[in-house]
Amino acid sequence: MSDFIIINLNQTVNRAQLREQKREVGRWILFAIYALCFIGIGFGFYSFQNDLTRLSEERKLRIENVKDQIESLKEDEGIDLSKADIENLYEWKSNRVLWADKLNILSEITPEHMAITGVDYSTSLVRRELTKRVTITAISRVFNDLKDFTVIENFINTLKNNELFNSDFTDIKFINSERFISRSQEILKFKIELTKKKRLQKK
Repeated sequence: MSDFIIINLNQTVNRAQLREQKREVGRWILFAIYALCFIGIGFGFYSFQNDLTRLSEERKLRIENVKDQIESLKEDEGIDLSKADIENLYEWKSNRVLWADKLNILSEITPEHMAITGVDYSTSLVRRELTKRVTITAISRVFNDLKDFTVIENFINTLKNNELFNSDFTDIKFINSERFISRSQEILKFKIELTKKKRLQKK
């Protein structure tokens, strides 16, 4: 009697198909995970962009509101730079100081929430030391999360850190400040003084 080896070919095919099916399922699961990740990242970028756009629009509206309030305040109080103020500044010409450039720089570096309302020039001579002073008066919006002196100090530091503006001054300091109400809006008013000292030589 002959011995035969019986091979079940159907079972071998089924095992190969099963392995292929498992691989196919694994590939689809991996594809689904990548797709979900990309969709999540895309949604995150979309939300982030919308938030930036919204914040930018809100900031523009706040800036426009502050500008309108400052302009209204100027009209109410009759505050503006006079011709005499400008002429006084131009008279201070030691060492060829270009005051037109200084005023341009001052207008550029003044924050949006602030406005320059007055400029006063004076000189004094004590013991052969000539001191020239420019007093700047300004108004600013009041912030709930910032102290008044912090707002003023930030502005002084802005002036000091601008080399083109600060190059002709020896000192910039705070003088005084006060709050007042205009159209139910609280406003901060303050003064700072810019000085330049020069020792006169004997003839």
